[in-house]
Amino acid sequence: MTKVNNRGENQLLSLLPPADRKRVLARCDKVSLDIKTILYEANGRIADVYFPLSGMVSLVINNVEGDTIEVGSIGNEGMVGTPLVLGSDKSPVEALVQVAMHTQHHRGQCMTRLKDFGGEPKNVDWIIWLWKQKPSARWE
Repeated sequence: MTKVNNRGENQLLSLLPPADRKRVLARCDKVSLDIKTILYEANGRIADVYFPLSGMVSLVINNVEGDTIEVGSIGNEGMVGTPLVLGSDKSPVEALVQVAMHTQHHRGQCMTRLKDFGGEPKNVDWIIWLWKQKPSARWE
């Protein structure tokens, strides 16, 4: 059975059970982003995760000749900032808004800020906990 892609709804979040989706959304802010907004720069720090509701983000790289090459695109079927959820705060690509969008914005800076001070923060992030398929009832 195929689910229709509904504008204004993030398909990745829509796959979560309702109670889990509600908890994730409680930690998100709905924001609007204009075209050419840079969400993170190549090899720069990724601070946040975005779940597009509409619009599109391009993942691009710049070659040594100065050309920009699109290597991926993300719409409301996915998430921008995957490296952060997988444990890295850097990516070799730049994330750039190509089509003005509305998005659910999840602030990921708490864990990265603790890492800046040399700490190893415990996993208290609901998205990571879900991604790890709820390995235990404890927030590690």
